[in-house]
Amino acid sequence: MSSNRSDGRFHLVWIAVLLAAGPAESQEASRRAQLHLRLPADAQLTVEGQKTRQTGSLRHFFSPPLERGKSYHYTFEWTYSKDGKTYKAMKVVHVRAGDDREEDLTGEKGKEVGAEEKKPDKDLDPEEKKPSKKPKPKLDVEFVETPPKVVNKMLELAKITKDDVVYDLGCGDGRIVIAAAGNYKCKAVGVDLDDKRVREARAKVKGEGLEDLVTIEKKNFFDVDLKPASVVMLYLTPELNVQLLPQLKKLKAGSRIVSHNFDIKGYPPKRSETVNVDGVKHNVYLWEAPLMKEK
Repeated sequence: MSSNRSDGRFHLVWIAVLLAAGPAESQEASRRAQLHLRLPADAQLTVEGQKTRQTGSLRHFFSPPLERGKSYHYTFEWTYSKDGKTYKAMKVVHVRAGDDREEDLTGEKGKEVGAEEKKPDKDLDPEEKKPSKKPKPKLDVEFVETPPKVVNKMLELAKITKDDVVYDLGCGDGRIVIAAAGNYKCKAVGVDLDDKRVREARAKVKGEGLEDLVTIEKKNFFDVDLKPASVVMLYLTPELNVQLLPQLKKLKAGSRIVSHNFDIKGYPPKRSETVNVDGVKHNVYLWEAPLMKEK
């Protein structure tokens, strides 16, 4: 039986508009999450892609009433100036009903805007070293680590065997494909577009001695042929999950799709479970091919 799920996201509004609540509203207010963000004073901040208007080094936000017992998350992105250069940073923050805390984002390391990409290291494939006049494809999603406990649950839900071929779209440092191959001795393919993550993942695969089982490809996951896959792992966004439907619908019958935190709109999961990591709840969803659209 599928567990109750949370959409995992909510819209934030400025705490400056919060009015004094009467008795009937106090219970509702207790279900809100409040965040006080420390940022560079000149930072331009977006929440889930929406621009905010607050300025200064301390900014305050609160959520609509949230369902107790569930974990919600949202993505902060901001640009700021330092030493005459402009940087962009990002962080995903998890909250629950009743949270009231400060998040210091001043220590988050940003990436210089407009900086030239470093040339690939020697461990990249020859095809990836060829100079190209084409602009580097935009990364579809920033890398956010999946906790090991969640990785294990994802593999468990998929019921991995040695005969499976596991694909991880947006594999980051390769932890999911490495765990799949290391624990179940199956073939696994990780796909990522970020040079740094590709190098990191390949180094970890080599360090684990799994080169015969794990392949890391530098590629946009929208260009990946998923026909060889029997299991597809996702930790993207709801929008990207939907955009992947044309590829996911080509999977062989019986293939499994597992997504961390995000569902596929219009396609109910066969099963879902919640994993608690340091007080934060992570949702894990399972589908089986062929995908069945909600009636």
